[in-house]
Amino acid sequence: RIYQPSKATDVMPPVAVVVDTSGSCWDVAGRFMCAVARFHEDMRPERTILITCDATVHQVAVFERWEQVSLPTIEGGGGTDFRPALAEADKHGACMTLFLTDMEGTFGEEPETPVTWLACTDMEAPFGDTHRVW
Repeated sequence: RIYQPSKATDVMPPVAVVVDTSGSCWDVAGRFMCAVARFHEDMRPERTILITCDATVHQVAVFERWEQVSLPTIEGGGGTDFRPALAEADKHGACMTLFLTDMEGTFGEEPETPVTWLACTDMEAPFGDTHRVW
């Protein structure tokens, strides 16, 4: 077999990944962060936009496809409002937002970017797709 270089690629477009660092998620926030690193490593999107938040956005870190994710120190511990994080995700032109959370917070209106909720509880989001993890 002969393999020739190609300009075509099957690279996943940029993905925003939000980690809920509120007080109710404090015990699982480290697991959430490890899941972000694993996602980036396994899926290799063009760019992973990591957003940490509770009621406000605390950190935004962008990792290109070839970069290794360096996990930031977890900040937060307050209440949960999903709106600031979803608004931040919309700013980055991601094809989707993955949101790791316990689903306890203020949802607001459905954002432009499709959302997949990865929940550590049995609660359902009012929009997007909800999947139970752990």
